[in-house]
Amino acid sequence: MARALVKLSLGVVLWLVLSALPADATEYYVNGNDGNDAWDGLCDIHDGGTCGPVRAIQAAAALATSDGDIVNILPARYTAGFTVGAANAGTTFRGVGEAVIAAGTCLVEGATGVRFETLTFRNSGTQLTVLDSSGVTIERCRFIGGNFGAAVQGSSEQVVVRKCLFAQNGNTGLHESVDDGDLRIDRCTFVDNGAALYGGGGSAGTLVANSVLSGNTNGSEGDAAFSYCNFAGDPGPCPNPGPTNSCDPPNFIDPDNLVYYVRAGSPLLSQGEGGGPVGAFGQGFHNSKDVANDEPPGTFAWGGWIAADEFNNPDGTTIYYSFSADNPEPGSPVVLNDDNEVILTDGAVPAAIYSPVFNTGSQFTVINSIDFAAFEDIDQAPGFRQVIDFDASTPQREIRIRTSLQPFSWDPRTGPPLQSVDKHVKFSERAQYVQIELVLRNDGDLPQQ
Repeated sequence: MARALVKLSLGVVLWLVLSALPADATEYYVNGNDGNDAWDGLCDIHDGGTCGPVRAIQAAAALATSDGDIVNILPARYTAGFTVGAANAGTTFRGVGEAVIAAGTCLVEGATGVRFETLTFRNSGTQLTVLDSSGVTIERCRFIGGNFGAAVQGSSEQVVVRKCLFAQNGNTGLHESVDDGDLRIDRCTFVDNGAALYGGGGSAGTLVANSVLSGNTNGSEGDAAFSYCNFAGDPGPCPNPGPTNSCDPPNFIDPDNLVYYVRAGSPLLSQGEGGGPVGAFGQGFHNSKDVANDEPPGTFAWGGWIAADEFNNPDGTTIYYSFSADNPEPGSPVVLNDDNEVILTDGAVPAAIYSPVFNTGSQFTVINSIDFAAFEDIDQAPGFRQVIDFDASTPQREIRIRTSLQPFSWDPRTGPPLQSVDKHVKFSERAQYVQIELVLRNDGDLPQQ
């Protein structure tokens, strides 16, 4: 039986940032699956001529040489590194969906005003190095499972690292070794690294604020100054306590699966500067089939599911089922097992599953980001492993969302329309009531991300 464990969390914040591109800015596109470095990079989909995404990030960096240019890195697993230099001044490198930098050396050297946004780094070595550069911003990126997550070195100055995750890096989350410049780390989460920070050299210019440093084996070293930080689970009685720091348990939703949103009532929601949040992630609304037994079974029951493709009626209409642990509907290819995990029955291929309709508690809530954890059953043979995808033509894990200021039924045949949202992409939507759709389907032996 194909098996999929489904956990989902919804992050919310109460602010919205709007930005505009310079009038002369150019957007380029990289697609590590279907791109071609012979194309011009100006189209996200190949138009049959020369317009189409390039394949390598380095090829896009060679094109983006005007201040304000944006390189959109589309969902794929990238196995070649890249170098960003002086020619890329003012360029933004932005991950769209699950853009995973899985191998290669990523180096920023001699660059000015470069930005990196919403990229996931999962290299085995040092995942991103900033050397002798100024005005570099790294925001909403994830550094997972490397030796060093990132390094800021040499004469780099005015470097900002904001709302980033550093998790499970064997040596150090962020190695900060700057000579005379300054490094600002704000609203970041350092969890389960060998050390959260390691400073060698003139690290006295490093300021860390509103950040979580939890469960790191060797804690934090160096001369950095900490304010409004949480050190729960790091070595010692409470390292770097200071007048504004704390060691209260953060109450992460699902740290075992890299979901670091926190539950309602977590101290991280209000221990930051000015009573604001601490860490890279805000409050999560957890909808889980309870694989960790952290919520009573049935507390957040999935509303139902819509079958696709081979389960359609002969007249082309779609069959809808509902299901629950206590009352599964006969014939539904989606069931809950004894552990409250959502699974497909034998022979089922796709199924779209709907979360409950979340009440965020306020009409002024802005949905800032959406995250979920799903797990493929690696014991299944290729062709039967579970993946998430609402569009069967692509392997990336995507979801859809519908929102409203007013209550609505979980039934997708009524209420507000669904809109597509890529995982990890910054998304801002004012809503009090929110529902998520995701599709489980069996697929080929896709690369692990």
